[in-house]
Amino acid sequence: MGCGEGWCYKDGGWAQVRDTLASEIAFRISISDQPFTITMHSPGNEVELVHGLLFTEGLITPADIPLRFETEPKDATGCLTGINVLSVSGLRDNPLSSMRNLSSVSSCGLCGKTELGDFPSAPFHQQGVEIDPDVIPGLFSTMQQHQRDFAASGGTHAAAAFDQNGKLLSLKEDIGRHNAVDKVVGHLLLAGEIERAVILCVSGRISYEIVSKTAAAGIPVLASVSAPSDLAVSTAMEHGMTVLAFCRQNKFTVYANPGRLKGLTAQTIN
Repeated sequence: MGCGEGWCYKDGGWAQVRDTLASEIAFRISISDQPFTITMHSPGNEVELVHGLLFTEGLITPADIPLRFETEPKDATGCLTGINVLSVSGLRDNPLSSMRNLSSVSSCGLCGKTELGDFPSAPFHQQGVEIDPDVIPGLFSTMQQHQRDFAASGGTHAAAAFDQNGKLLSLKEDIGRHNAVDKVVGHLLLAGEIERAVILCVSGRISYEIVSKTAAAGIPVLASVSAPSDLAVSTAMEHGMTVLAFCRQNKFTVYANPGRLKGLTAQTIN
């Protein structure tokens, strides 16, 4: 688990807090030394993950279990970075190179990639923006009011872009939280309003993928009703993005680059 230090805004005042964040790391799966996919996951149970993923993708059968594999080196925190499956009988007549890698699915924006790499980061829109913290609860209230699919099914995520004054620019829903973000960004681009977007609100947790998509769109503030991962916070810090999480019940916590919030312009997180 990771640790996140931030500033909690509640009842008109700020208090510094220290929270536990779910860890998120990149994990590489190779088959016979050929890259197959990279997935973002919580450290632990990597062997089970590989078996379950390859089985549900139809690449192995019960006869192949247990797989023979070798592990890649661990990272600086002692977490396993990858597994190379030495052989899969079902692929002998169908080399991995002739098969598609895992496509991007609703729950993972990186599931089709074999290298993590650097993501494109656009210059943030409207430099020097200062946001009144009392505006934040209203943004999520507006988003909730427009979540018609969620109201009907309870099974969709939402993303909503707002300008500096809290005006709704775009809201989209999708069963996948990454898809909802992509739809909002696409709508803003098509409408010629991408540079007006200052705050992106999302209904799901803030992961590395969500941070990368927001940075690529040049939106400087990312806010969620849920929790961020430690990798999301450190990535946002590196790229100068402000991250707000647990935005509910008229309070929220700032985990990265708090200087865009009124009352914290001179504050840093120690």
